[in-house]
Amino acid sequence: MFPLASAELNRNLSTHLTVLGDVQRQMKELHEQQAQHDVLTLEHTIDEYIRIIGSIRLSFNARIKAYQTYQQDDSELQKKKITFEKLKSQSKSKSDRMTLASQEISEMQQRVDERRKDFEDISKLIKSELDRFDKEKVEDFRDSVEKFLCSMIGHQKQVIALWETYFEQTEGLDDDDYDEEFYTEHDENEPSEVAI
Repeated sequence: MFPLASAELNRNLSTHLTVLGDVQRQMKELHEQQAQHDVLTLEHTIDEYIRIIGSIRLSFNARIKAYQTYQQDDSELQKKKITFEKLKSQSKSKSDRMTLASQEISEMQQRVDERRKDFEDISKLIKSELDRFDKEKVEDFRDSVEKFLCSMIGHQKQVIALWETYFEQTEGLDDDDYDEEFYTEHDENEPSEVAI
């Protein structure tokens, strides 16, 4: 029993307070359950998103690094080509040096092609993973929000049922009725005339 309800001498009011206190206690329990459910439902989804975003950042960093490596190798290739053209224009140059420069250009061209292919492969992989993420995670998020809303509706129905129970339990109590014994005792003890 609730202290305020037990302290009240009017039985009807005491009953109202007792039933109201019970309804409030049950509503508190429902709200705690709802909060726990919300945390489990939404926190899991958000935590998963945070981890995926971290992975995406790492993927983009790898892509940036691959692009920078590709650009550095391409720049080096261009320098070697310029050097080769200079050697070629000098008729005095030895053929050994020309052959070596030609071989270096050929090797560097292969490296540049490999780096470009690596960069393009990483870009394609990231794009396909982001497309997959868009499809799957949007559905996951929608499902998570749907579960959240269904849970919220269920809890609100329970709150409504609690209030309906309160009204059903207190419906028979008439506010005009009072404990005649209590009021009769107090009326007899009061002076009949009030002194001013």
